[in-house]
Parts: sequence; C-alpha cells; structure tokens
Amino acid sequence: MQGRQGWRQGLVAAVATFALIGGGLVGAGAAHAAPATAEAAAGVVGGAAKLKISSQPKARTVAAGKTATFTVKVPRGAKVTWQVRKPGSKKYVTVKGATRTTLAVRATTKLDGARYRAKAVKGKARATSSSARLTVVTKPRFRTSPAAATTAYGRTASFKVSASGGSVSYTWYRKLAGATKYTKVGTGSKISVTATASLDGARYRAVARNAAGSKTSRSAVLRTGAAPRITTQPRITVVDAGADAVFSVAAAGEGLSYTWQTLEVDSETWRTVSTGAGTTLTVPAVGAQRSGLSVRAVVTNRYASVTSEEVGVLVRPTATDPGSPALPYAVGDLLGLWLDKAEILDPELGYPAPGDGFTYESAVFMAADLAEKPVSPSSLTFAHTGADGTAYEVVDVVDVFEALAEAFGEESVVNEVGLVLLMVVVKVPTGAHGGQWSVTSTSGASPSTAYFDLC
Repeated sequence: MQGRQGWRQGLVAAVATFALIGGGLVGAGAAHAAPATAEAAAGVVGGAAKLKISSQPKARTVAAGKTATFTVKVPRGAKVTWQVRKPGSKKYVTVKGATRTTLAVRATTKLDGARYRAKAVKGKARATSSSARLTVVTKPRFRTSPAAATTAYGRTASFKVSASGGSVSYTWYRKLAGATKYTKVGTGSKISVTATASLDGARYRAVARNAAGSKTSRSAVLRTGAAPRITTQPRITVVDAGADAVFSVAAAGEGLSYTWQTLEVDSETWRTVSTGAGTTLTVPAVGAQRSGLSVRAVVTNRYASVTSEEVGVLVRPTATDPGSPALPYAVGDLLGLWLDKAEILDPELGYPAPGDGFTYESAVFMAADLAEKPVSPSSLTFAHTGADGTAYEVVDVVDVFEALAEAFGEESVVNEVGLVLLMVVVKVPTGAHGGQWSVTSTSGASPSTAYFDLC
C-alpha cells in the first residue's frame, strides 16, 4: 500500500511541476503561482496569507427545542461568516446574520446531522474552520422492551432493548425475587446472565438516556430451573425382518415431554414421528431394507431440552426378505455389513482355473460384536445359492486383515476395535452369478443365519 501511495504522490508532483512550467510560471513570479498544500487545505486563496484559527468549533448534541452553540477563536479584527450544510445536501450555504465568533442554533429534528463551519477574513488573509456536527435528539421511547426468559441452570439468558431518540445509552437494573429495590447490573442494549437458582423470578429492566431525558422500560421476569437429565439411554434394537422395533428412554426432571425422531439410511434429515409424554417408540414391521434406521429422543421441559444418544434398528435378514449391499444388519450377536455387490474375480488372483463355464465370484463381509468383543472368523460360516437356485461350494474365506499383515507387516494393520473383514469366494457357473448369500454366526447362545441378495 505504501508503494502505491508513493507512486501516486510522485505522479501528482510531476503533474503539478508540468502545470507550473506549462503555464509560464517559471522565474521570479513562480513563488507566487499557487498556495502551499497546507494553505490550500485550510481554504487559503492563491496569493493570500494564512489566517490562523486557534480554536475550532466542536460537535454538539442537544435536545430538540434547545440551543446549540458553536464557537471559533480567530485573530482580533478578523471578520467571521458562518456556513451550514444541511442534512442531505452537499453544499455549504451562508447563515444570514451570523457574523460573530459564536453561533447559536435552535435545534430541530430537521437539523439533525447538519454541519457548521466558520470562514474568517482579515485583509488578504483568510481561513475556513473544520466543520462541527449538530446531533438533535428527542426523549427516548422504547421500540423494543425486554422479553421474559426461561432457561436452565448454567445456561445463558439474554435481554435486549432498543429505543428511538438518538444518541441513546442504556443502563440495566435487576430486582431479585422478594427484593424491594432494583440494582444496576450492566450497560448496553443487551445483557446476558448465567441462570442460577437464586435468579429464579428476578426482574430486569433498562433505562434509556440521552440529552433530552430518560425513559424506563417495562420489566421482564427470568425463570430458571433444572434441565432434563437422561437417566437411561435408548439401546440398539435387533429384530427379525418384519417384526416391530421398540425403543425406550428414561429421564429426570419436571414437566417432561418426549419427541422421537428417526433418520432413514439414505437421508440426512431427522423426521419427527412421535411427540408427547411417551417414553417409548415402536417402529412397526421393520423390513430388511430399513436395517440401519437411526432413532433418537429429545426430552424437553420449560427450561431446556436434551437429546439422547443415536441408536438404530438392526434387522436379521431372512431368505424371503434378504439384506442388500452397504446396509448394517444383525447376524446373531454381531453387527454385519456387506460392503459391496458380489463381483466376478479377476483370473489373475491365483485361483486354479475354474473349468469351462465356471467362474469365481466373491463378496466382502465385515462384522463387529455388539458387545464390543473381538470377532473370531471361525465363528462365521458362509453358504451360497446361485441365481439358478443351486447351492454352490464356498472355496475360500480370506481374512483380509491377516492377509494385509502378511503382505505389509503387522504394524501396517490396525484392528483395535475387534473387527473382522472377510472376502468369501464361491465357484459358480457363469450364468449363476449373483444369487443369494448367507452367513451363520455361532457367537451367540444359538446359531443364527442371515441372508443377503448381493446382485
């Protein structure tokens, strides 16, 4: 920025020099060709000496109907003329009869924002004072009064006001419940307080002041209390395909209401499905395609609201209502997730030639224990029915994490949460690609089988 200003100053100097020379003002008369920069800024006419104004007029703020006084101090014998630039105008005009060093102006609202300045002349010397702004105010009137507030202990309550009149300042006062007097608690158009039990029932009001007077707002009461507290969070619910999923929540606090919300797997918007006093939510007839549906409860009272943990529905897919790719499902006591559709394997992966009309098909399965225990691959067995309805052999189950550890070193594979990631390979006729996959888990009290359509 300094470089750019220096470039401009140099250009201005060059133009000024060119103008002086081009105008024939070189030589003995050049010293009187133009006023110095400081003199020009002070309003000195070319060839005139500078007149010193030793005291400039000052801005004034007065009430409408009162008198505003502007004063300048100039050398003895100097003649003074006052000028005004009214609001909305770009030009200064002479104030008739204003020839003294003091100017008295009767303030009206139409003059709010007007600017006044003085011109002084003594012989050939002259100068123009700086301008002074006139601010005209009226007695404050509240446009917005503080509104009552209700909030929980530890949270912030705010009160705000606004008043007309111009140049208004605000002072806040509070009277505690049971008290007889208000005490000062802050300034500004807005005040914020941290809710405590001792502030329940306190009243707040503001006093607006300016040069024309003051006005007191209506008072607003603050109510404080305990926010709801969730004592029992809803839990992940595992159901068979087509069964109802039931969630429950428990909370402590006065005057509680409950709002249940759901989030579909392919959505980013929570949808309210139940409001009122119900501490339970039933999601009826959950099919495999809604497995992974998220659920939460919002518990509210007059002071605040609190949101529960987000939990979900896990469905055990059946042969008649199979699961689909990229959705979470329950497989026994496990949370299972098929990562992608079944694919035909690349022949270069090293499996023996499948024979004429056959190919290798694979799917990837990831599982985690709902109780956060490590998952043993040996607890999972897989089966496959091709698109032609025939059961085909599972020729390989690859532990992906173990394979990565062997290929790149154990330190390169981080599996701290006990996940298992398996690639399952089957040998099927080319025309039987797709079909239905199944996995059986023996991790629980009894074996459980889930079915998946990965076409």
